[in-house]
Amino acid sequence: MKKKWVLCISLSILFLIILLSIIFGRTLFIDETIMGVLPHLRNDFFTNIFKLLTILGDKKFILALVLVIAGILFYRKYRRTALVICLNLFNIVILNKGIKYLVRRERPEFKLVEEDGFSFPSGHSMLTIGVYGLLIYLIHRSKLDSKIKKILTVFLTATIVIVGCSRMYLGVHYPSDVIAGFLITGVYLILFITLLENKFYKKN
Repeated sequence: MKKKWVLCISLSILFLIILLSIIFGRTLFIDETIMGVLPHLRNDFFTNIFKLLTILGDKKFILALVLVIAGILFYRKYRRTALVICLNLFNIVILNKGIKYLVRRERPEFKLVEEDGFSFPSGHSMLTIGVYGLLIYLIHRSKLDSKIKKILTVFLTATIVIVGCSRMYLGVHYPSDVIAGFLITGVYLILFITLLENKFYKKN
């Protein structure tokens, strides 16, 4: 079995464990632990920093970013890739909204910023790993210099992690919301990229 399918199955199992725990009302150890530590780490400086950094995963910012990148790609005649990144964003939003509607987990009581909607899974986490993750894949497929590829990959990967941390720090999500968002979108991304390679980017 290919490594990507082993990874896909592993991520799916972990997601299901978290999902079922929430559905059956069980308290997750990781939620208790991290939520217990966070109040002692908060201060005005870090709060202001994370309020800025969390914007990198905001749906309006992500939408604007995707439209700009798609516009540039379309102008440069990479129309298929422009369509791909728009379709990817649409898929992630639908997946997130669907799971949120089915699970309907309320957000934590103590929040440093106000957020609408349900808590599980984290939309910011899903958008960042889904959109930035696809960009990492496309960057590695591109003809950019290898050093630039590495720099962009590190930057985008760090952004994914930082946005996830910001959602926990600001108290708008439980740690399990963020982790589950990464897990389920990781599964989706593996399947989506596999489809792209088989249908859009067939190897010569």
